Amino acid sequence: MITFDQVSVQYSDAAAPALSGVDLTIPEGELCLLVGPSGSGKSTLLGTVSGLVPHFTGGVLHGRVTVGGRDTREHRPRELADLVGTVGQDPLAHFVTDTVEDELAYGMESLGLAPDVMRRRVEETLDLLGLADLRDRALGSLSGGQQQRVAIGSVLTVHPRVLVLDEPTSALDPGAAEEVLAVLQRLVHDLGTTVLMAEHRLERVVQYADQVLLLTPGAPPVLGEPADAMAHSPVHPPVVGLGRLAGWDPLPLSVRDARRKAAGLRTRLDGLHPDATPAPTGAPVAETGRLAVRRGPVPALRGVDLALHPGEITALMGRNGAGKSTLLGALVGLHTPAAGSARVGGLTPHRSRPADLIRQVGLVPQDPRDLLYGESVTAECAAADADAGAAPGTCRALVERLLPGIADTTHPRDLSEGQRLTLALAVVLTARPPLLLLDEPTRGLDYAAKSRLVEILRALAADGHAVLLATHDVELAAELAHRTVILADGEIVADGPTPEVVVSSPAFAPQVAKILTPSPWLTVHQVERARERRMSRPTPPDGPVPPGSPAPPPGPLPLGSPLPLGRPVPLGRRSVATLLLTSLVGVAAFGWPLLAATDSALVGHATDAPWLFALLLPLLLAVVVAQISEGRTAGGGAPGLDAKSVALLGVLAAAGAALRPLGAGTAGLEPMFFLMVLSGRVLGPGFGFVLGSLSMFASALLTGGVGPWLPFQMLAMGWVCLGAGLLPGPATLRGRRELALLAGYGAVASVLYGTVMNLQGWPYIAGLASSISFVPGDPVSANLVRFAAYCLTTSLGWDLPRAALTVVLCLGLGTPLLRALRRASRRAAFAAPVEFRPPGEAP
Repeated sequence: MITFDQVSVQYSDAAAPALSGVDLTIPEGELCLLVGPSGSGKSTLLGTVSGLVPHFTGGVLHGRVTVGGRDTREHRPRELADLVGTVGQDPLAHFVTDTVEDELAYGMESLGLAPDVMRRRVEETLDLLGLADLRDRALGSLSGGQQQRVAIGSVLTVHPRVLVLDEPTSALDPGAAEEVLAVLQRLVHDLGTTVLMAEHRLERVVQYADQVLLLTPGAPPVLGEPADAMAHSPVHPPVVGLGRLAGWDPLPLSVRDARRKAAGLRTRLDGLHPDATPAPTGAPVAETGRLAVRRGPVPALRGVDLALHPGEITALMGRNGAGKSTLLGALVGLHTPAAGSARVGGLTPHRSRPADLIRQVGLVPQDPRDLLYGESVTAECAAADADAGAAPGTCRALVERLLPGIADTTHPRDLSEGQRLTLALAVVLTARPPLLLLDEPTRGLDYAAKSRLVEILRALAADGHAVLLATHDVELAAELAHRTVILADGEIVADGPTPEVVVSSPAFAPQVAKILTPSPWLTVHQVERARERRMSRPTPPDGPVPPGSPAPPPGPLPLGSPLPLGRPVPLGRRSVATLLLTSLVGVAAFGWPLLAATDSALVGHATDAPWLFALLLPLLLAVVVAQISEGRTAGGGAPGLDAKSVALLGVLAAAGAALRPLGAGTAGLEPMFFLMVLSGRVLGPGFGFVLGSLSMFASALLTGGVGPWLPFQMLAMGWVCLGAGLLPGPATLRGRRELALLAGYGAVASVLYGTVMNLQGWPYIAGLASSISFVPGDPVSANLVRFAAYCLTTSLGWDLPRAALTVVLCLGLGTPLLRALRRASRRAAFAAPVEFRPPGEAP
């Protein structure tokens, strides 16, 4: 079903290949699990199957990838949509519609399926994934785990032959994860669907895999039986770690197989017990009393009593939607209690100033993007150091300790899910607040990164910090938490020492506890330490290193590297020719009356001329068509407006069209000008011309302003944006100098726009004073003098306020908007080359 023929991938801005030496075949109807540490190329390999690599990302793909007989070099992602379904790490980035039911139906609508088929499949998927009660809910109101189930369901409704899943269970509670995996098993076994899945939580999925593809940095990929791969994999689940420790051969992959081998190990552990956890001392750093919180009509918390003590790590567990994130939010003042109380460090969170509250509590939310606003990892870390009053480099050292190898110049929102979470965690840890709240802190982290996180949180607890982490990761809770609290429907149903709570709960028990029950062992580390004590071998001062953990990370990366610049959308020859032709016709359309003779038939029919010049409209649209038609071919081809460019064009044109009516009719104020100028600057003259024209067209449709003047407005605004794209220093000029340049250009362009539009209508206005009237057949110089007088006396009062507003907006909002546009252009990789090379050619 999926064939990799000597595949390697080299991104244009990378020094080394992201993936190399993949030469294998994945048969139809099998579940293949991708295993490997972070940075080993799992997401890149998944992208090659869906065609996103390199069609979307750019870069060079050596070799050939075929899916269901289709060569991804010749078929773009949209041409594989009926064959390959993809779910990424971030469900919010996957959504297109507003409600659960609409999202499930969207993919089928795009493929043109019949309504009765769509209805049946939606109902089946709602039942399969336990979403029936959520069908009418807004996607933004769902918990992270519920959103992930909807994202998976929206792909399943299309019935693809290949499913590509990037950490599909990372935000799901154990029960929901089992349900999703059971659905995948049915698809594989009953329908012959091929599933290619990358997942860090191997304890959930490895027993279901038919094959494991092991990716190790610096080594060729290995495809084989799961037990064989786990025998030498640097990352593995606890059941495999316990099997390695006990010397079991073959290695078990499931709890059931391990229990059959564990009798001897249980005997050797008789009489031994895990290290006891001391009871917390000191006054609580946070308390809730009968706390109740409503999220709209939904009661999210009901009478919660909780006390968090210094030096204690508490795991907050429960199914998706149980109220875990709401409880964390209430402790940082994000939610106002409907009843009861919450106190943190003597403060009432929802009534306290943020500046006071951040000294008492820090929250790492489930979506770490809520905390990240810097332009690079370096900038984010520097801001965190400054806010916390920490020594420079403190935050960056934490990032490197948690997840080595994150580049300084990378924009935080361009990081992977796990990398973003690591950065946000480091930002919060830099201030070392007395109470630390973490919402799903191991989502996207591999086992090595998780081990480093455990070390850091233990050190914080040893220093007297209280830690409350909401998690579905039962292995993390077993390894780290002194105490476990279980929520259900907003109420606490269990609260006590972790060994007592998790061992008594089949849903939240870790693998080692299930294997060695009724003994009180929770983790491989506990078993290893017990064996060492029995053998009278001292434990290393810092504790044992988990099997398969990598060497300690190197020091932090050098700081201060320049940020990568965004690239404009390139123009092909066809687009340049169409653009020049349109501009020449536009110049003639605006200026022909000045050159017409007195007895010209055209002058005699001057009132009809604007309608004739409306023929400019199809010519303007031809520029858009020319650019789209020059989109890159599978082999590279001419540049143009690809799907990414068209999407960005639509967003910016909609924003421009929405801004224009805000100032219409008020002294000429038009706030859309500053957006057009900045967009043309970043995205280039060709894209700018199309954006300006399309924004005017969309605005006219929105406000009912369609008339003979519309093509002229489109042309004039296109020239404004085109000029912004031709300003000097696009790759070097930054900061205040660039803002001053753009503000000055915006002022001049605002006045010139009004002047050019005056030229379009002035010759046809009757009844003006002779000193400002157009006189057919007079010398051009005389008419231009009258035209200047006309502009000064009639329109300058509109043009100057437009120019002033553009200057103010460029100077006030220019910096964040330029950053956002440049990041979007970097992220979209408009100019990134796409290249395919045949199998066997050296990278």
